[in-house]
Amino acid sequence: MIEAPSIKEVNKHREKNSAAICCILFAPKFSKLGYEEIIKRFGYLDSITKEKLNIYCVGYGAYWNSDFPDKEEIGIAKYENGTEIPWQFSQIQFANFVTEFTKETKWSYSGGTELIVLNSDADFSSCINFKIDEMIKDKVINFPGELLEALIKHSQSENNNVGKFSLNGVGIQSANVVVESIFEFLPKAFKTIKNIWEKGKHYTLIDITKK
Repeated sequence: MIEAPSIKEVNKHREKNSAAICCILFAPKFSKLGYEEIIKRFGYLDSITKEKLNIYCVGYGAYWNSDFPDKEEIGIAKYENGTEIPWQFSQIQFANFVTEFTKETKWSYSGGTELIVLNSDADFSSCINFKIDEMIKDKVINFPGELLEALIKHSQSENNNVGKFSLNGVGIQSANVVVESIFEFLPKAFKTIKNIWEKGKHYTLIDITKK
């Protein structure tokens, strides 16, 4: 789990994490669904994702000073190496990231909990945008953790190109294949209702680079 104060920080992913899938998580503290079901699992998620999956958490950070007057304490996350990090949330920082991301891309925020999955190059031209609120509303999943666990299992799979995908899949796997793989890792009960997954409603495969 990584703080995401700006797009610049996400872009550094290309330099430091050449094999990891890159995700941008929009789960603000004022959204009970994302905060209660995802953010409070910081320690666990950080330990299990390791170098295979990097989740950038918009609006969240640690050790913030007076430059963040609206910061809200989230609590201390304890990690397997003994490190303890006092995580915090800022509505202003969250809003700033959304504004910046909207200006620099064609993405538009739904106002709820969203997860944008990018390939290991953090390529905005090949995005999988999961709309978690809609997925739960339509009973595609019961809670956000099911999607995250499926994504984690996908990232840990034996496919050597697990972090390499594109919309058209030329030379590497396609984004559609990634979605299918993630789906296969969902609880068995949901494999029988695959037909309720709706592209455009529950998820989109999209190039959000601004032309």
